[in-house]
Amino acid sequence: RPREWSADFFRGSCERWFDLSNDGICGPDWYEEEFSVLKQDAALAERARGAPVRVNPRYRIWTPEHTLMKTPPLLLEEQMEFFYARLAGLARTAEERHPSWNHVIEAMAYADLMTDGELRPWLDGCGRLATVLVMWLARTFGAPLPLFASSKEVHKMTIRDLDRHRLYFLECIRRAEQEHP
Repeated sequence: RPREWSADFFRGSCERWFDLSNDGICGPDWYEEEFSVLKQDAALAERARGAPVRVNPRYRIWTPEHTLMKTPPLLLEEQMEFFYARLAGLARTAEERHPSWNHVIEAMAYADLMTDGELRPWLDGCGRLATVLVMWLARTFGAPLPLFASSKEVHKMTIRDLDRHRLYFLECIRRAEQEHP
């Protein structure tokens, strides 16, 4: 556990996990030309807004069509700040309510929903990073490691709704406890 649950802690951890999981597979240099254009767009948007517009070389440079939020790359860094801050708040609540797993399950469901479902922030490996984050949260708070559905379709059916996603994770933990008591 970190000394303090903060947005900076989650940002640093997720970026480190991205670097490790994509070493030799994918990196910002693969999209150097597109990233250069994105930085130019950010400079223009910064002048128009009168406020900084940051871009992260680990984050995607396109807008996914299959998400509900459809966060464009220029707003992704801002949305990730909200994500990291909310996840830190969920982790603080989970720690305060320990040993109850209710808030741990909520943090796991939120982390998975946002990283693998709605924000899809990473250049590559959103599913891998979501799994690492979920497993880390479970292990950190002493919850069983979830045993995910054998079918990706079951997982995808829950990814649009946080309440359904919480129930999905509760089922994944129940299944893990039954199969590995």
